[in-house]
Amino acid sequence: MRGCCHAAPSGPESDSCSTLVQSRFFGFFLSSSVFPAVPCSWTLQNPDPRRYTIFIKVTKPTQHCMPQQLRTFQYDSFLETTRTYLGMESFDEVVRLCDTSAPVAFLEAGKQFLQMRKGHPRAGMAITEGNGDFKTEYLVVGKRNPSMAACQMLCQWLEDCLTSSTSNRPCGIMQTPCLCWDQPPLLSEGDSCYHHGVYLENCLPSVKESGKDVEINGGWSVWGQWAQCSSECGGGIQTRIRTCRSPPEESYLCEGIVEEGRPCNSQSCTGKGRHLSRSQSLRSVDSRKRDDVDKPRSGQQSSQTVDSASGEEWSSWSVCSATCGEGWQSRTRFCVSSSYSTQCSGPLREQRPCNNSAVCPVHGAWDEWSPWSLCSSTCGRGYRSRTRTCTPPQFGGDPCEGPEKQTKFCNIAVCPVDGVWNEWSSWSSCSASCSNGTMQRTRECNGPSYGGAECRGEWLETVDCFLGECPVDGKWQTWSLWSGCSKTCGGGSQQRNRICYGPFFGGQPCPGEREEVRSCNEKRCPEPHEICGEDNYSNVMWKMTPAGDTAAVRCPPNAMGLILRRCTLDEEGIAYWENPTYMKCISNDYRSIQTLTREHLSKAQRGLVGDGVSEVMTKLREISSDGTSYSGDLLAIVDVLKNMTEIFRRTYYSPSNEDTRNFVQSVSNLLMEENRERWEEAQLLGPNIKE
Repeated sequence: MRGCCHAAPSGPESDSCSTLVQSRFFGFFLSSSVFPAVPCSWTLQNPDPRRYTIFIKVTKPTQHCMPQQLRTFQYDSFLETTRTYLGMESFDEVVRLCDTSAPVAFLEAGKQFLQMRKGHPRAGMAITEGNGDFKTEYLVVGKRNPSMAACQMLCQWLEDCLTSSTSNRPCGIMQTPCLCWDQPPLLSEGDSCYHHGVYLENCLPSVKESGKDVEINGGWSVWGQWAQCSSECGGGIQTRIRTCRSPPEESYLCEGIVEEGRPCNSQSCTGKGRHLSRSQSLRSVDSRKRDDVDKPRSGQQSSQTVDSASGEEWSSWSVCSATCGEGWQSRTRFCVSSSYSTQCSGPLREQRPCNNSAVCPVHGAWDEWSPWSLCSSTCGRGYRSRTRTCTPPQFGGDPCEGPEKQTKFCNIAVCPVDGVWNEWSSWSSCSASCSNGTMQRTRECNGPSYGGAECRGEWLETVDCFLGECPVDGKWQTWSLWSGCSKTCGGGSQQRNRICYGPFFGGQPCPGEREEVRSCNEKRCPEPHEICGEDNYSNVMWKMTPAGDTAAVRCPPNAMGLILRRCTLDEEGIAYWENPTYMKCISNDYRSIQTLTREHLSKAQRGLVGDGVSEVMTKLREISSDGTSYSGDLLAIVDVLKNMTEIFRRTYYSPSNEDTRNFVQSVSNLLMEENRERWEEAQLLGPNIKE
């Protein structure tokens, strides 16, 4: 079958150096011609995975190799999007180009596509210059009735693998459809089925196999001797026969004829006239159906005439076809036409048995083969054998032909192989460019295969490394507070500074300035007539204050807060003091109630009802009935009433009648006549008053 070989995508990627091989049953290539660059791929298609198996032989580089430069897979689909999870398998653990203990790697693939792909070397792997070329050969072998040529080549592969390997590593082929000989037949270059070291496919050898412990090929025996010619003159026939030596399960090896014939004695018979067309023909009998070849042809007439009268004369009987036992003799006659008759009647050939008193020799005959023995080894290279017995010949017969014993390989490539660590990789660079870091190195486990044990030990090692202290740049601390203004008016300045921490170990200094300056008190300084002088009012000493500002002193001991007094310009622009205001002074009793009310409001805002709300209202009524000391007390009472209203609104607390009376009475106390002046004082608070 002729094949084709063309570029095609190798799966998900599409590159210009992908090769797809179809309809090819044997071939080879060198990696340099198929994989000129990365990534490149070579794919072989199995014509029918149900009927054929792919076998691959990879001859590894002899000088240089690079791990993972070759990846090998088998798929059940050409496109990656249609592959099944169980339809993918990797042969990377078998094809290890750098494993010198097995110079040749063998693969057996049963899926529809087998792909080899040249991959990138691992990161950090040094690229070695040199010849890393490897050779790949492939065979597509039938699972049933494989050809003799394919089996001969596949068996030679296995023999080379088992004899050249220096370890117990298997050859990668689990089983084959071929029976491999322990000692193949010794055939010469001149044999009809042996050319240049390879058996020709669908060819049967013409020489007899001899010798002990030789595998029986089966097929036809050699042709027997030509029998005596059926006629001494005028044209006769000679026949010879052969037998099928294959067992019934290998009858496919006996395609062809059982008996063949050839013409003989074609010279004219003296006095018999010219011969006519023969009724006999060369016999060609198929081994599966042997027809009667001796029936004369009907309706055949003579095309020749002679001067004598019409007649039918028989030839002499031929020699008996057998020298012993029962044989056959035959004779023929010619149909001679005359002027009176042109039609002959009766057969043109006759046969009769002939007996010979000699006893025929009985040839030796083989008994059935014994069952195959158990394999001599549970894994790796082993042998199985079987024997048969020859029934001895009698009366001068020939002895049995063929071997008495057969052997074949068994249990190929099934030994478990434990994993072995490869060499450690080089140490990686330090993980840090300065100060403390780590370095790592790794190793890969080669194997295990076929149920072997995993590699023991760690695949990763880590060590500390130090490359000197890292440079530390300077870093500013927080700014200090601004200094006091250099002037109270007319434009002054104030400064603040910061400290740089570092740099260390050659780092950069702090960027920016160490000190900042800003202007302050830029308003103009007041004239002397625009300043209120010191004043002792109500036993309180008020300091000099510019017009427009408000001076403040502490409240009396029975109150908290500040007494405020503003310096103002009159219509002529002369500064004068206003009366002081006590709206920021709150008596201690009112301050206590105000603080307690705010605590209850905080609880109410969280959904809590605090005890003591009624006591607060009662205390507020009692204190407010005694009057107020400062205008700030009025504002404190207003704040308490406002907070109590918010408490009643936010909680489920229902004020009692007593609470309501206390609330109303407290409001009434605010409006007493004696508080009029304090209300007016509270309204004097302007926007320039400072707390």
